[in-house]
Amino acid sequence: WVITSPNMDFVPEPHIFDEELRPRADSRFGLVDCFQWPQSYREDYPYAACIPRKENFPFPHPLYIAWYTPTPTD
Repeated sequence: WVITSPNMDFVPEPHIFDEELRPRADSRFGLVDCFQWPQSYREDYPYAACIPRKENFPFPHPLYIAWYTPTPTD
């Protein structure tokens, strides 16, 4: 595996293991959260790597919530 990025100052560790998908204490999905970490590519699922950027969906767009981090008061 070779992972690189021209616009990052670190390279995230790839997560290629099976893990139960469940919300964590911060309401995200941990290392398997496709909105927070790079995803592997598979020919069986070519569309899975097509995750839109947060900047493309500012509030009040309905997809804005995909990047929202709930707070304890929510």
